[in-house]
Amino acid sequence: MFRLGDWLVNPATRQLSSETGLGSDCVRLAPKAMAVLAALHEARGQVLSRTVLMDRVWPEVTVGEEVLTRAIADLRKALGDSRQQPRYIQTVQKAGYRLLMDRSADARLIRLPVPANGQAQAEDDRLFLYGQPSRARPPRAASPLAPSDDQMPDVRPSIAVLAFTNMSCDPEQEYLADGMSEDIITDLSRFSSLAVIARHSAFRFKGKAVTPQEVGRELGVDFVVEGSLRRAGKALRVSAQLIDAASGHHIWAERYDRDLDDIFAVQDELVRDIVGVLRQQIDQLGLQRAQRKGTENLSAYEHVLHGRAHYDKMTAAGDLAALSCFQRAIALDPNYALAHTYIARVYMDAFLFGWAKQPDEALTQALETAQTAVALDGTDSFGRAALASIHVYKRQFCRAELQFEKAIALNANDADTLSIRAFFAESLGDAEEALAWMGKALRLNPFAPDWYIWHCARAYYLAHRYEDALTSISAMASPPYEILGLAAACHARLGQPAAAREALQRFHELAQGELAHYPGSDAEGWRRYWSNTFPYREARDLDRLFEGLRLAGLPL
Repeated sequence: MFRLGDWLVNPATRQLSSETGLGSDCVRLAPKAMAVLAALHEARGQVLSRTVLMDRVWPEVTVGEEVLTRAIADLRKALGDSRQQPRYIQTVQKAGYRLLMDRSADARLIRLPVPANGQAQAEDDRLFLYGQPSRARPPRAASPLAPSDDQMPDVRPSIAVLAFTNMSCDPEQEYLADGMSEDIITDLSRFSSLAVIARHSAFRFKGKAVTPQEVGRELGVDFVVEGSLRRAGKALRVSAQLIDAASGHHIWAERYDRDLDDIFAVQDELVRDIVGVLRQQIDQLGLQRAQRKGTENLSAYEHVLHGRAHYDKMTAAGDLAALSCFQRAIALDPNYALAHTYIARVYMDAFLFGWAKQPDEALTQALETAQTAVALDGTDSFGRAALASIHVYKRQFCRAELQFEKAIALNANDADTLSIRAFFAESLGDAEEALAWMGKALRLNPFAPDWYIWHCARAYYLAHRYEDALTSISAMASPPYEILGLAAACHARLGQPAAAREALQRFHELAQGELAHYPGSDAEGWRRYWSNTFPYREARDLDRLFEGLRLAGLPL
């Protein structure tokens, strides 16, 4: 990733996001347009001729110069730039194009700007940051109570824990290796002095031959943790390395040969050892929190790992399989808070996605189970975030706000919690705040799952930014039916009836196979469904949604 004035550019996802808007502007470029921008960026402000650009971007095909002209025009439109008064892309007559760059800025890779104090931090618009990671960091503002107008980016050390490699003869042990990695991510994220990349982004490199330097460049981190796990009967071997992402040099490496029953002790040691290397940057409170484990029962832990793999599929069948695993975990350890939290989330999904035959009963069950989880372990931010979400769907907004505050205080590094907090802001009718929270979440999880994009699209719709909502939806790999319904409403609002009808038809096709109670032509049934999916506090916000869906052709 690199910065271009107000914009944070992510070539991997082809997205431009506005820094001054804290994520309120997000544009997805066409592949060739992004390739042109990347080529200009690599030239470091030097002029590239049209011939050179076309050879780099279209190396194996013969195309006319008009395709390059169109790509440049698309870039200028996305960046808000102009040919007459260029801010980013300059046309050099009879020579080519170049990026306008501030040569006074230090060359360094952009870091994921997740503010340690939870407040928005802006950077000098003139800076264009690029190149290799640098240990040199700008100083903080003189006083946190009176920050300067040009606040500095997050200066915490940043780290990514890659998926551990399963070295066992049994491929079924993959879940154990993944579980080890995920738990280390969770433990490290409790340290407020660390910026920890979320699992979804870190695991995108799983099974790929990449160097630590490549990971560092894509995720914008200082350190990378790699590891492997081998299980043979009751014997367990875990190897791990902490690597400097800039140089690729190994800072620390260790091997742990233990009995399988000691897997939790191995996780604790791993975290302590990593923290020990970075000890000048780490707070003691985080260490105390990271050493808290939800269970000492290995079998219960394994059931949760299996369940988590099913749950991540985000399907009705996957949730049912996950529920069975989580229930077996509780049978072994009734006080296992994490298992209770996941059960609550399964019930909440059944309510939200229309899988439950008795949706209100499912939501009540979710609330009771989440309350049990928090009562068992009030220090788990994941459990409190789940409880907060359920309060939103119950329209208990004051209770939701209290739980979100506690969850973020416990772990401000949890990108999923920050994304769900954006959903809460949207439910209150504050689109700009929702997009600000999404900006923070996406900095910790730059290669986020589709449900993050769903939250962005919802906030854009609330803000009357229908084209931006559609751009977000188009970035999703496989939009589920409720998102296609929102897309239909966006098209209708933009005066695109044909596109609205097409999206609505696809919505009906998918919804018929997913919803336990498909309303068909029942207007009241559809009103109930969309009211559950969009738990707005204000009736006017729900009415605006209904109006868009009605314009698209849904009976409401």
